[in-house]
Amino acid sequence: MNERRNQRPGRVPAPPSQSLPAISPAARASLRARKDEQGRLRWVLGIGGLAFALIAGKLTLIQLVQRDTYAGQSSVSRIRQINDVPRRGMIVDRNGRALVMNVPAATIVFDANLLVKQKGDPDKLLTATREGLMDALPGLDLAALLPPASEIELRRNNARDRFQPVELVRDLELSNIDLKSIKKLPGIGIVKSSKRALASGEIAASVVGMLGRDANPLAGMELSMNKELVGVPGRRYLAKDLDGIIPGTEEIVSRVKHGNDVVLTIDSVLQSEAETLIQGAVAKSNAQYGSVVVLDANSGDVLVMANATGSELLKSTPEGMRKLLLTKNWAVEGANEPGSTFKSFTIASALDAGVITTNSSFYCNGERKIGKRAVHCAPHGAFQNGHGSQAVSGVIKQSCNVATAEIASRLGWDRLTSTLQAVGCGQRLNIGLNGATRGVFPETESKIGLATLSFGQGPAISPLHLASAYGTFVDGTFRSPTLIHAVRNQASGNVKLTKRGDSVRVFSSDTATQMRELLRDVVETGTGTKAQLAFHDAGGKTGTAQMVENGRYSGKYMASFVGLAPIQAPKFIVAVTIAAPKGDHYGGSVAGPVFKDVMERAMVRYDIQPTRGKRPVTRQPDSASKGD
Repeated sequence: MNERRNQRPGRVPAPPSQSLPAISPAARASLRARKDEQGRLRWVLGIGGLAFALIAGKLTLIQLVQRDTYAGQSSVSRIRQINDVPRRGMIVDRNGRALVMNVPAATIVFDANLLVKQKGDPDKLLTATREGLMDALPGLDLAALLPPASEIELRRNNARDRFQPVELVRDLELSNIDLKSIKKLPGIGIVKSSKRALASGEIAASVVGMLGRDANPLAGMELSMNKELVGVPGRRYLAKDLDGIIPGTEEIVSRVKHGNDVVLTIDSVLQSEAETLIQGAVAKSNAQYGSVVVLDANSGDVLVMANATGSELLKSTPEGMRKLLLTKNWAVEGANEPGSTFKSFTIASALDAGVITTNSSFYCNGERKIGKRAVHCAPHGAFQNGHGSQAVSGVIKQSCNVATAEIASRLGWDRLTSTLQAVGCGQRLNIGLNGATRGVFPETESKIGLATLSFGQGPAISPLHLASAYGTFVDGTFRSPTLIHAVRNQASGNVKLTKRGDSVRVFSSDTATQMRELLRDVVETGTGTKAQLAFHDAGGKTGTAQMVENGRYSGKYMASFVGLAPIQAPKFIVAVTIAAPKGDHYGGSVAGPVFKDVMERAMVRYDIQPTRGKRPVTRQPDSASKGD
C-alpha cells in the first residue's frame, strides 16, 4: 500500500536494470561507416538544394525583372552594323571626259600568325609564298618583309608574342593581276579597296592634284574640292544567323551619299597638246620649269593649265619630294617678275587717261636718269645705243625701258597702280585652288619705283595673273578666270554651276582696240616675230625678267610671251613662261615659239576661221591622244 501511495500518478515504473550484450569491433566499424555516409548525403542534398534555390532565384530575376535587358542583348548579338563607304567623285573636263577616277585596288598583307597555326614545314610554306608573290608581282623585294622559318617554328613551340601583320603592297591596281592565286598563298590576306588614278596618263596632273595615304588629299583639286568629292558614309543594320543575313531585316539609319563630280573648264585634248609642247621646250632649253595658260578670251574659262618641271631641278630635289614637285602647279603657285609684259598696261593706262596718244613721240639714248639712279635699255640688234626717236608703236615693239619710264612719269603712281590692281595684280585669283599665289605688289611710292614698276620690275605675278590681265585688251574688261565649271551630283545628275567672278571695266573699248593693234605690231615687226601664226593674226608681248633668288637678282631669267588671237576679235589668250633657260633666255625666242604652237592648235581644235594664209588642217577629234 505504502509503495503505491508513493508513486506519482501517470508515470510507469522503470523496468529492472539488465546487462546489454557486447558489440563486436566489426559491427562498430560498420555502424560508423553508415553514419558517415548519411552525413555526406545530408551535405550533398544541402548544397544541391542551395544551388537549385540560387538558379531558381536567378531565373525568376531574369524572367520578371531583367527580361528587357537580356532581350536587347540577345538582339544585339544577332545584329551587325554595316558602314557604307562613299564613292569619291570624279574630276572631269568641260566635255565630260574623266581626268581622274576610281579604279578597283587591293592591299596585300602577309600575316605570319597564319603560318604558325597552319600545318606543314614553315620553310616550305614561306618558299611557296615567296615564289608565288615573285611570279605575280615581279620586282617586289620580300627579303626584309618575310620572317625566317625559325621564327615561325619558335612561336609554334613556345607560344611567344604574335607577329605583326605586314603590308606588302598598298592600293595595288587589279588590272592584269591574278588576285585569286595570290590569295591562296600561305599567310597572305587581301583587303579590297579602290584608288584614284589619272584617266589619261598624266594629263592635268598638276591641276587634279593627288591623294596620300588613306585617301588624304594633298594638293590640287583633290584638296581644294575635297568636301564635294569625298561624300558622306552611310550606316545600316542587318540581322544574321548561322546561315548568314536574314532576309528583310535591313534597317537603314543613314544612306550613303557618294561624292559629287567636279566639272572643270579644262579642255583635256588641248591640255594634252600644251603639256607636250611645254615639256619639250623646258627640256630643249634645259630650264628649271615652265607653264602654259590658255583662256577663253570672252568668258575667262581656263582651257589649259599645263606645267613642266625640268630634269635638273628634279635631280636636286630630295627623292621624297619629287612626286610633289612633278605635280606642282607653276601656273598659279609660281610668282615671278613679269618684266616687259607689264609695259602694255603702262601704255594702255596712259592712253586711256589721255596723257599720251599713239602718235606721241619719245626719244631714247639708252639711259634715263631718275635722281641718283638710272634706268637703261639693253642693247639689241640695230639698237646698241638706245632706240632714238620713236612713236608709241616703236616703244612697245622694241620694248623700250627708257620711253616706258617717261610715260609712267606722265601717268603717275596712283593711276598706274590702280590699273595694275584692277587687272588682278597683288590679289589672289579665286579659282578654287588652295595654292594660288597672291603675288607681290609694291606699296611704297618713289620715282625710281614708278619707273621700274612701269616695265615690270618689282612686282611678282603668276602666269595665270598675266593671262587674265591681258584679257582686258579684248574689250577693256577684266574677267576673273574660272577653273571650276560646275559640281554634279552622281546619283541624280543634277548640275550646280559655279558662280563666276566679277567683271571690272578697266579701259575703254577704244583703248582696247588701240592696244590690240600695238600688240600686233610686236608680233609682226617687233621682238615677237617668232610668235607669228600661219593662218591667223596674233598680237602679244615679250618679257625677259631677272629672277630673284634669296632676295637678290640672280643671273637667271624668266622668259615669257603672252598674247591674243585672232587679234581682230580674240578667241583665246595664251601665256607662256619658261624659268631659267640655259643659253638663249629671251622671251621672244624661247617662249614665243611655244605660244605659236599652242595657239595654232587651239585655232584648229575650235575651228576658228583663218584671217591670213591658207585654210589650216581640220579639227582633231576628242579621242586624240597625248602627244599626237
